[in-house]
Amino acid sequence: MKNLARKILNSIFYFSGIWLIIRYWNRHKLIILMYHGVVEQDTGVWTQIPGGYFVPHMRYLSKSYRAIKGSDLVKALSQGDNYRVLVTFDDGFKNNRIIAYPILEDYKIPAVIFVTTSFIEGHEKWGRYIWTDYVGLVLKHARAPEIDLGHFGLGTLELDSRGKKLEARSGINAYLKRTDTAIRDSVIEELVRLADPKMPFPDGEIFESLGWEDIIYMSKNGNIEFGAHTVNHEILTSISAEDARKEIRRSKELLESRTGLKIAAFAYPNGTAEDFNENIKGMTAEYYEWAVSTIEGLNDAGSDIYELKRINVGNDMSLRGLKLAMSGTSEVVNRIFRFGRHK
Repeated sequence: MKNLARKILNSIFYFSGIWLIIRYWNRHKLIILMYHGVVEQDTGVWTQIPGGYFVPHMRYLSKSYRAIKGSDLVKALSQGDNYRVLVTFDDGFKNNRIIAYPILEDYKIPAVIFVTTSFIEGHEKWGRYIWTDYVGLVLKHARAPEIDLGHFGLGTLELDSRGKKLEARSGINAYLKRTDTAIRDSVIEELVRLADPKMPFPDGEIFESLGWEDIIYMSKNGNIEFGAHTVNHEILTSISAEDARKEIRRSKELLESRTGLKIAAFAYPNGTAEDFNENIKGMTAEYYEWAVSTIEGLNDAGSDIYELKRINVGNDMSLRGLKLAMSGTSEVVNRIFRFGRHK
């Protein structure tokens, strides 16, 4: 009911033009958009946005905002110029080059791609996939109609429809993000055994990583820059401080040694307020000039450059939704509901 009420209020703000007033009020704030992958057809996976959505997004940015490069972010924040936006991608999917890159070139929009380095190198257990997507592919191509993960507290999961498989993906990944590496690996191994998926995955290329040659190729454009996203996409507050430092430092070192590029920016895996802390931020500041979270919002000169907010864009983000989010209208609506809840 609350989600419906939010949609109605957002629609009222949009069609009445109030969103344009809010946009003007926030004109000096820096917007950072977070994408992951861009695909030709909707996969049902939130992180993979269809090109039919991505093209209108980039067209809108090119006409209504000034897209900046990541290397200009610190200066842009301090200057407070109007209507600036930075486009970012997390993880480093191959489709960033195949599908997103030509679109970015067409609209002359710079971007920063945050790369998980083991994704490129090939993980010893799940190859050139992020572990969350590996879980999704195992479930999507499962031959078993159901699996029993009760031993891990996940119960029995039905897999006899696309919707149930996506629901299982969401539940399993949410659980694994809050466990240590050993438990996560055990769950995934058991999942593969029980689900009995078709392998190699018939459509696995959608979720495969960039290669080093892709990074070097796109970087020559001058508008595409790269940042680090750890080595193994570990949730940094779920591992030891020593291991967190290694994840933060080694991803930068590997990217720089393999590409010759300067890596000045970092994205926290998962990126919510629970996924990093002051200690993690301090480590990050030793190696990088700025860092982004997945905390929703806009940024200004007073923002913490090691806790920058982003607008999280997925396969459910229409052009209208993007306009409302970028203007700050969605946040105004959320505040209204938070205020009402606490009265």
